[in-house]
Amino acid sequence: MFVDNYLDGGYHVNSVHPTLGSVLRYSDYRTECFEHTSLQSSPLKASEDTSASATRTGDRARYGWAFPNVMVNSYAGVMDTNVVFPIAPDRCRVVIDFYFADLESERARALARESVELGHRIQLEDVGICEDVQRGLGSRSYSTGRFAVRREGAVYQFQRLLASRLQASRSP
Repeated sequence: MFVDNYLDGGYHVNSVHPTLGSVLRYSDYRTECFEHTSLQSSPLKASEDTSASATRTGDRARYGWAFPNVMVNSYAGVMDTNVVFPIAPDRCRVVIDFYFADLESERARALARESVELGHRIQLEDVGICEDVQRGLGSRSYSTGRFAVRREGAVYQFQRLLASRLQASRSP
């Protein structure tokens, strides 16, 4: 579920992550799929939310994914990685690391702390929505639907690659 959420083409950003959404120009959000990877990107815009505009800077936000479980989020001078480790069919553990181009000055270190704090808030928001969706998937009223072509190409790609990997592991 965590990977599906990450690859959803930005659908959930404005409603689940209003701080992050305040700096993304969602009308120009794009997803490109490759053989075993994808790249989501969005131009950045000015925001009145100082925590987002101070730490999510540059011309574009870039969100890269490599099958099956590695994600890289990149802004000017800031990068973080998420590696998802499955624990059970409905549970995972996510390891997050942050990287900064500049940690020399006190101001740079303060911005790094702000960036980690914002990243932590965003991750907690994702945990909440992923747990809700996971519960919904177990509901008797859940049924599958179609993928949205414009936004969910990377989710579709992940699901196809995962199904192929699982089928291959069951074959003698």
